[in-house]
Amino acid sequence: MEWYILTVLISYLGIGVGICISAMTKEELKPGRKYFLIIHAILPSIIISMTMSVLISSYYLVLGIVIFIILMYVRNPKSSYIIYPLLGFLLSLSKTNVDLLMITSSMIFLYGLPTAALLVNFKKKNFSYLFLYHLPFLIAALLP
Repeated sequence: MEWYILTVLISYLGIGVGICISAMTKEELKPGRKYFLIIHAILPSIIISMTMSVLISSYYLVLGIVIFIILMYVRNPKSSYIIYPLLGFLLSLSKTNVDLLMITSSMIFLYGLPTAALLVNFKKKNFSYLFLYHLPFLIAALLP
């Protein structure tokens, strides 16, 4: 159980690493915003489709979820407040399959990087709010 909690915490720290990288490369945030939006839209779709295709065999459900996530992300990058708990729930579903857990948690970590880059505001110093607003991820991931 300790390894699972550690895995969840490391995947959650993708937001913190994204804030640190954004702080070191402030001048690159504006030109890279379009790439962050693309990664921000595609990565949750990959995570959800991969996890669902392993856990359930209905590819139509996976296709519907992927299309929904892509359409939702293209419109609003702040929707990560909704998607992060969903990813935490998927992480808790994948804890029985160790290989799937490692892949899912590493992709959630990678998802935290563009999420933090898109939502961080250095003038308002909203670093703690980013962690606080994405805290439901931990709650959903640590469900039994």
